[in-house]
Amino acid sequence: MGRELELAAIEHAFRAETRVVSLVGPAGVGKTRLAVEHAQRADIEGDLVTAVVRASGLLDAALMVDEVIAALPGPQGLAVSAAEALWERCHGDDLLLVLDDVETAVDAGSLVDELVAGYPGLRVLATGLRPLGAEGEQVVRVAPFDTEAPLDGDDLPPGVLVFAQKAVAVDAGFALGEHNRDDVLAICHEVGGLPLAIELAASRTPAIPVSVMARQLAGTQGIGLLRDGSRRRTDRHASMEQTLDWTCALLSDDAGALLDQLSVFEGRFDLEAALRVTVPEASDTAEMLDRLSALVDVQLLDLDARDADHPRFAMPRLVRSHAARRLTRSGRSTETERRHAHYFQARCRRPVGADLLPDILAALDRAVVDGSVDDALHAAVEATASQRGTTQVLQHRVDELVARLDEESSDPVLLARALIRSATGSERVVEGTTYAEWTTGRVRGAVAAARRSGDQQALLEALVLTVRSLPTTMDAPSAFAAAAEGLELARDLGNEAMTAQFEMYAAMGAQVRQDAENTALFGYAGLRRAREVGDLYTATHTALLLHRLPARLRDPDVALPSLEELLEACERQGDGRLGGSVLAALAEQALADGDDDAAARWAYRLQRVAADWRLTEPLAATIPIVTLVVLAARRGDVRVGTVLHAALGKFESVLAFALQPDALLRYQEAGGTLAALASAGEGPHALAAWRAEGEALSLVEAHDRGVAYARTLLRGGRTSPREAAEASPASEPASVPASMTGLTPRETKVLQEMVSGATNREIGERLGVSAKTVMHHSVAIYRKLGVRGRAEATAYAVRAGLAAS
Repeated sequence: MGRELELAAIEHAFRAETRVVSLVGPAGVGKTRLAVEHAQRADIEGDLVTAVVRASGLLDAALMVDEVIAALPGPQGLAVSAAEALWERCHGDDLLLVLDDVETAVDAGSLVDELVAGYPGLRVLATGLRPLGAEGEQVVRVAPFDTEAPLDGDDLPPGVLVFAQKAVAVDAGFALGEHNRDDVLAICHEVGGLPLAIELAASRTPAIPVSVMARQLAGTQGIGLLRDGSRRRTDRHASMEQTLDWTCALLSDDAGALLDQLSVFEGRFDLEAALRVTVPEASDTAEMLDRLSALVDVQLLDLDARDADHPRFAMPRLVRSHAARRLTRSGRSTETERRHAHYFQARCRRPVGADLLPDILAALDRAVVDGSVDDALHAAVEATASQRGTTQVLQHRVDELVARLDEESSDPVLLARALIRSATGSERVVEGTTYAEWTTGRVRGAVAAARRSGDQQALLEALVLTVRSLPTTMDAPSAFAAAAEGLELARDLGNEAMTAQFEMYAAMGAQVRQDAENTALFGYAGLRRAREVGDLYTATHTALLLHRLPARLRDPDVALPSLEELLEACERQGDGRLGGSVLAALAEQALADGDDDAAARWAYRLQRVAADWRLTEPLAATIPIVTLVVLAARRGDVRVGTVLHAALGKFESVLAFALQPDALLRYQEAGGTLAALASAGEGPHALAAWRAEGEALSLVEAHDRGVAYARTLLRGGRTSPREAAEASPASEPASVPASMTGLTPRETKVLQEMVSGATNREIGERLGVSAKTVMHHSVAIYRKLGVRGRAEATAYAVRAGLAAS
């Protein structure tokens, strides 16, 4: 079951005149069953004679020859060599010889070479952890089952079907259905898709519910469950512990000790990490590579050589669990864990990718256990500063560590930097407080700690945070004061890059105060400096500010890119927030030019970009709604325009400094126009009702209502006031708030990645979690959305607007 591709590969190899095929894979992957299946099919077809030899334990070459002769059909004759026996017993007929478990057989490759050379009709199919090494051998790799559910149809992964088949064999009352399918899928995932482990787990179903088994296997001691529940097996396959003990017995003492110590790694690791963490250390790199190669050779380590210059290794989950037990019994676990923690704390000083995150987090946990909270926090802060794709997970860990600190006795510089990293781009929402309140507290705490430390660089970073957090905190006075103080401090420190940033912030403040002269003064100074130091973000943002200057203040000697070029630059930099600002400017420009269709397009794009931040940055959600209110007034869509205008009433103070004067005036005039149209048409009572409807909307609900209206505009349709107002998430095919589905923020993120077509492993790397965790989130998503798999979940997300397509 589930091995048709491997069977086809074997048949293809023999048809291509290959005479020796080796099935290679980890213990318990089903190599023997696959070889026997091929032999049975060949026997049924009647094309050749088959013979099966169990080679395991044959430590003497003569014993191997005797076993081969004994396995041949017909009565034993006078032949003394295997080659002679082939002719004597098979008479030149075609023969398939299956050599099973050749790992410990002595000179098996040489014997096969002799047999193949001496008997033209012979084909050999061998199974083992490693290739035979015979001449002309073709290797077919046998991997564990894929545990990802198929993307189409109702088909289940083969591992799930194998589990169900075995479970029914030991318990006739077992039935695979909606009530237990997700638990069985989780079991298959936890055991890495290994067929033997799946069957052993299934054999326990008469005594252990699958839901309990799934939870237990997710823990570190779960491997103990994987033994034959029927107690009928007596060979090494009676339990996963016995199977792995057998494999480990093939290793040298040094390689075995290395395997045990490598179990401390939570994720993939490289040669440098192996050298630094394990003891006793290998004398040189070549020696370590030899030991790692020995582990890869017997399928106890997986090698990822996609980056030829920087190969990485990973230990299968069951192997890791087994090796960790061995390490504990050896008494070296504490020492190895501390070396691991020290290495990865130091590793935080260099760029940290998502693949290192599990080990970084484990190192931080070890430091806390050892009472070194400051050390853990210092490492976490450095990791967030250098990370690639792991921001949220590390920021949450920084939050947890800050909560453990004694702020009075801790290093104020460390505290300041920790608070900065915690608040920068975080999506954290603390119970009992709004996100804006939480962020404001973090920002003020960072500034206070930096001032207390006397570290000017830390203070400069805290002042940057104060300005950049403005879309969340809405604290304009603090932001503009920080911009002025930061500019003076950056100049005093001679920090050109930071001076350029604060010149940009000073230009922003001047623009809000409608001081066009100082906007130009600081803006052009910041743009020139940013270009000199190569700061693309500051250069792009400052150019956007300068676009809004009146023509009389434009500097003819400084070329500004067009808004479309700025948008392309943001996309190249992967800066969605700055790209949102450019989209807002494009929408404003289109309104000013009277191009309503273009304004609707830009507003819709901005809404899609802003969807991820509408809970944390109110400005991101309000700006596109402003454009839609103006469009509704121009088109006479009175009800939807009035509802959206009323929904923004609580953000009037925000809009006063977020919008350009002409844009603010257009918005205010649109509000007046809508009120006049409503009073003249439906009457004052309808106007009051629509306003009450809008005031009752949350910002998220207003955003979703705006998305629905924008789609109507993009389709070119004109709505009646009632139809436009009722174009809500429930009736539009593409905008259901995640809260209405019960999805958590993390599950929503996973769903968004699903839509992109990413695998569980890829999603895990992007979000900084394991593929197992992604799978558990996926199962929860399917249950909450009422769908049967990834394909339906993806289709639902695209229809309901829960993720951008």
